[in-house]
Amino acid sequence: MTDGIIKGSGNSRYLRTVANARTLYPTWDAALSALIQGTFPVDLNGINSSGWSTVGTKLNKASLLTDSLCSALGLSTSATPTQAMDKLRQLVATAQDTANARPDLLMGSYVGTGVEGTEASPRSLTFSRAPKIVMMLTEAPFRRGNTAYDFFDVIGNNNTVINCAALSTEWKRGNTFGSERPNSVSDSQSHAPLGKKSSDGKTIYWYTEGSTYGSNNGSWCANKSGTTYYWIAFC
Repeated sequence: MTDGIIKGSGNSRYLRTVANARTLYPTWDAALSALIQGTFPVDLNGINSSGWSTVGTKLNKASLLTDSLCSALGLSTSATPTQAMDKLRQLVATAQDTANARPDLLMGSYVGTGVEGTEASPRSLTFSRAPKIVMMLTEAPFRRGNTAYDFFDVIGNNNTVINCAALSTEWKRGNTFGSERPNSVSDSQSHAPLGKKSSDGKTIYWYTEGSTYGSNNGSWCANKSGTTYYWIAFC
């Protein structure tokens, strides 16, 4: 839109009165009295472009709210700009709700350091948004005895998927990355990995308890030395 700029020369607009104005107001005093009383009949008869430095955009329905826009918004052609803006607000809110309901997919990786982690110094991943599900896989298989497994495969009690909704801010066994039954630990010992999440849900933590895990160089806790681990988070 363009703002109008009046020259200030006193001729920016035209006026028109009734055809019998001379009969109604035969003297200047009569006409002036009608003007003072607000009863003198007059129409604003358009803009005199010679009285303007810049003629502004006309403020009418065609420039403020076209029929085609009303139809696109699902409104009648008699809708007001306020109604159109309210409709737009509703559409934007609906679109935002729909976008918020769709899961975001985040991906990343890290290289294992060979440390199983402890309660005081656990393994962790931090995300830009609180994830609902986190999955893990490796660039190469790890070995159990003479057999090689992809860490992504749920084989041999290896947890590769975390349901973050089941995590709390307190340590819990299971539902986190790691192995629940390494061959080096008997079933009678406490050997499941433990996991938790931060209060805002954006960070997950895990570690494996038991000193016997140290001989596995991080293999049972998704942290084998030199191995690249890839994670996928659904938020």
